[in-house]
Amino acid sequence: MQERHDLGGNGVRTVTMNWQTPNAGGYPSNKISTTRYSWYSIFPISLLIQFTKVSNTFYAIGAILQSIPAISTNDPLATIIPLAYVIAVGMLKEFLADYKRYKMDKQTNRRPVTLLTREPHSPAFVTREVRTEQLQVGDVV
Repeated sequence: MQERHDLGGNGVRTVTMNWQTPNAGGYPSNKISTTRYSWYSIFPISLLIQFTKVSNTFYAIGAILQSIPAISTNDPLATIIPLAYVIAVGMLKEFLADYKRYKMDKQTNRRPVTLLTREPHSPAFVTREVRTEQLQVGDVV
């Protein structure tokens, strides 16, 4: 069984029901990923996000000014340590939220669904269990 869809002047796309052969390439996988970061980008991006907050930027400028001895009124660590703590807590919060999204994505991708397929060289239909991330365009669920 085939379906034809007009793509608005860009041509016609043919989608084959996956009873004979799977659709060849060109379609993204069904895997869901809502995480913002990868393992190598979480530190720099979350640090950048922390400095988009006006209060963190204000205290960072204050800490830089406190490190100049000619204009400093107290020890620079008095502003750097609280700022570092607030930024670390914010980054930890970002990490935990992203980890929660990762766990939910994993749970969603592993959810079982029943797939209707055709036996090879036979007109008989069978059902089988697959995970949602294994679904392809044209599958009958």
